[in-house]
Amino acid sequence: MRINGLRLLTAALICLEGMVVIAAAQQTTTKATERTDRATDRTESRDSKSDERHMADCLILGNQNEIAAAQLAESKSKNDKVREFAKRMQQDHRQFVSDLAKYADKKFETRLAGRGEGSDSSRPNDSRTETNRNDPAQSAARDSSGKAAAGRDTTTQNRDTSAQNRNTTGQNRDTSARSTAGSDDHHLQIKQEIADECLAAAKRELSAKDGNDFDACYVDMQIGAHQHMVAELKVLERHSSGDFQNLLRKGRSTAEQHLEHAKQLKKELSTAK
Repeated sequence: MRINGLRLLTAALICLEGMVVIAAAQQTTTKATERTDRATDRTESRDSKSDERHMADCLILGNQNEIAAAQLAESKSKNDKVREFAKRMQQDHRQFVSDLAKYADKKFETRLAGRGEGSDSSRPNDSRTETNRNDPAQSAARDSSGKAAAGRDTTTQNRDTSAQNRNTTGQNRDTSARSTAGSDDHHLQIKQEIADECLAAAKRELSAKDGNDFDACYVDMQIGAHQHMVAELKVLERHSSGDFQNLLRKGRSTAEQHLEHAKQLKKELSTAK
């Protein structure tokens, strides 16, 4: 009876050891997952900053076009109200460009500044006797020992997997950052080309007109441009947060005021004809 009791106690201890090892493995896996989640959060934070830079760069281009068009209107229009409107456009859009520059990509700052202006432990041991293999207590001990060994193997595998995940996460972050930066740079270059073409087309159109025709053409352009700006800022607000979102909201409010001003000015020009 003592022998059987001892065997049962030994088997129970081995089972307990296996349970402890498996629990440790699960805890290791949980910690690895938490580390991965934290790394993902940091990556998302960096992605958010990258989005802000890209949005700011693109918005600067559009606002620079507004400044350039307003400069032309101030110098060519003979209408005091149109000239006053053009001065306000320059002042407000320069302020917005200055505010956006705090979030913009510094490597584009100079270029944009002048634009528009100027082992296996679970394997059975063959040296064990047939009697031991057939003994129920020994069989239970072997099974429990196998489970414990499997738990240790699982722990080792989880540690290896966790290390691989950390390495992969780091590599993915670096690759993602490089890919995002390259894509943003290319997109900004295309965006700048489009903005340049739009500005050149607007200047050609305005330069071909004089007097009331010039004023009407400029104000119509401002209505269309600010309708576009209000819609663009409204969408960008939904994809931003914090101080940058507040800046976009402020910019949209100003653009809405400009839009109403331009509409009112158009009515006055139509009445004066």
